[in-house]
Amino acid sequence: MKKIFKLRNILLIIAIVLFMIPIASCSSNSSSAPISDDRNTQTGNSSTNDLVDSNGRKVIYSINYRYEADDINPAIKEIKTKVLEFGGYISESYTYENYARYTYKLPTSKVNEMMDYIDEHEGFGNKSSQTTDVTSTYDSVEASISRLNAKKKIYEDELNNNQNLTVDEKLRYVELIEQVDRELQSYYAKKDELDGSIDYSTLSIYYYKNKNADWGKDFGNVMLKALQFVGVSILVSAPFVLVGGIVFIVLAKKKKKEE
Repeated sequence: MKKIFKLRNILLIIAIVLFMIPIASCSSNSSSAPISDDRNTQTGNSSTNDLVDSNGRKVIYSINYRYEADDINPAIKEIKTKVLEFGGYISESYTYENYARYTYKLPTSKVNEMMDYIDEHEGFGNKSSQTTDVTSTYDSVEASISRLNAKKKIYEDELNNNQNLTVDEKLRYVELIEQVDRELQSYYAKKDELDGSIDYSTLSIYYYKNKNADWGKDFGNVMLKALQFVGVSILVSAPFVLVGGIVFIVLAKKKKKEE
């Protein structure tokens, strides 16, 4: 009876282990569902975010999000698709084993709508934003460009219309015009940089994979490998056990006959 009881316990343990393996596998697969959801579709001008409301001023916007999930890849793909749909692009990206950081450039006119889209999805949090009013800087750059263009026109008019200029004076005006052109190039570059920062806002998302995301999957893999090892061990040792059993039976019968 004791031997039968022990055998039942062993069989019960094996059954429990075999039952837990598919459960662990299913739990790991269910955690990697994509973030898309039909209810998250934004229509019309139903934006709830009002970050972009510059009222005619020159403002630079920067937005940051943190995203956490068991599987971060579906979210990375979906956000990229939405950014491209809005006319944006990826300016920087860093990807590691359990972490990724993506920096997107998004048309400022789409920032509120993009934030609404992100806010409707689970996993996104720690939202922060920064606004920098560069109106005075922008106006100063434009004023400098206007001033330099006016100065350049005076030099050009004098060079082209004054017939009494000597050769040295003409060369001097040419040098002055070239100097003004160099300054203008610098200010135009600054204006282009400001325009780019104003027209395209920065969206940075930090993606973090949950540390326990692969617990169920890893547990299932460990148990499966353990069972595989046991199975292989049984197959390898079976011939020796069989031979030993036969030898034992033969010797037992021989001993019995001798008695």
